[in-house]
Amino acid sequence: MPDVAPEYADSCGTCYEVKCDPSTFTDGYGQALDRTQACYDADASLVFRVTDTCPCVYPENAYSNKRWCCGDMPHFDLSIWGFERLASTKWGVIGLKYRRVPCDYVPAKEASSIAYPTPGEQPLRNAPRTVRDWPELTNTTSSSVYNGGLAPGWSDQSYNVKAASTAIPAMNGNGSAMCTSTQPKGAISLKSPRGAFTSHVALDLWIYMGTESSLDKGETVVTIGGPQGDCAVVDLADITASGFKPRCTGCNDYYWKFEVYLSAFAGYGPRSVINNANYFRGCGGNTVGELNYVEVRNYRSTAVDMCVDHIALT
Repeated sequence: MPDVAPEYADSCGTCYEVKCDPSTFTDGYGQALDRTQACYDADASLVFRVTDTCPCVYPENAYSNKRWCCGDMPHFDLSIWGFERLASTKWGVIGLKYRRVPCDYVPAKEASSIAYPTPGEQPLRNAPRTVRDWPELTNTTSSSVYNGGLAPGWSDQSYNVKAASTAIPAMNGNGSAMCTSTQPKGAISLKSPRGAFTSHVALDLWIYMGTESSLDKGETVVTIGGPQGDCAVVDLADITASGFKPRCTGCNDYYWKFEVYLSAFAGYGPRSVINNANYFRGCGGNTVGELNYVEVRNYRSTAVDMCVDHIALT
C-alpha cells in the first residue's frame, strides 16, 4: 500500500477484499486508462493482506516510484499471483473495488485459479528467517525544539502575539508550554541554527486543544522555512492526530499530537510520508541546511490562545 494512502497508518497485516472493476479511469497525470474489457470476472474477488509499503521516496532514476507512490491515485500493488487471477498481467494497471475485511474472510465468489500461474519461490522448510536492516532509517535522528522550554540554539521569534490569558504547564511537568494570544495571521515562530533540519524526516508537535473535538479547516497551519522564504503551509485539519494526552491526571482537557513529514512542506501533500532523510532536499527555495524556522500560525479572523509543547524534529 502506498504510504500516502489515507488507509496507510497501521495498515500492515490488515486484509482487503479486492475485485477487478471493468472501468475507464484517469490517473493523476491525465492519462485515460480503458480497462472495461480487462476483468476475467467482475463479481469474483480475492482477499489480500498488506505486507509492504510503496514509499514516497524517489532517487533520480525512479520516476515511476515517484509517480505511483507519491499520491498519483489510490491503489494497491497486488502480488502477481493475485493479479493474474483477476485479469491478465498484460494490462499492468486495472480498476479495483476494495473493502477492508477480517483476514479469515471467505469471499462469496473467489476468483478462479489459472492454468499456468507464474512460478514462485518458496522458502526451504526450517530455513532461517531473513532480517532486514532497514538502512534507510539509520541516517535519521531526533532533536528537541521545545520541551517545557526552548532547546539550546533555538530562539523565540513569534510575531503578532500577546501574553496568553492562561499559562499551561508543560507536558513533562517541568517548565511551561509555549502559550501566546496569537492574533489573526500571527504565529508562534521558533528559529533554529543552520543545519537543524539535516538528517530529519518529520516535525512532531503537541498542541493544546482544551476540550475541543476537532480543528476546523483554515484555522491552524504549520510551516517551515529559511532565508529564501516559506515552504508550503500544512493545514493541521488535514492531518489525523496521532496521539492525545490530558493536561494533567484527571483532567478532561487535552493536548493533541501531530506528525508532519517534511515532504509535506515540499508540496507533496499533508499526508505524504518519507522514511529516508536523504530524499528531503529542502523546500521553499531553501536547501535542507538553510532551513531555520518552524511556525504555527493562526489563520482565523480573531485572536486565539495557542499553546504548543514537545516540538521535535525526528
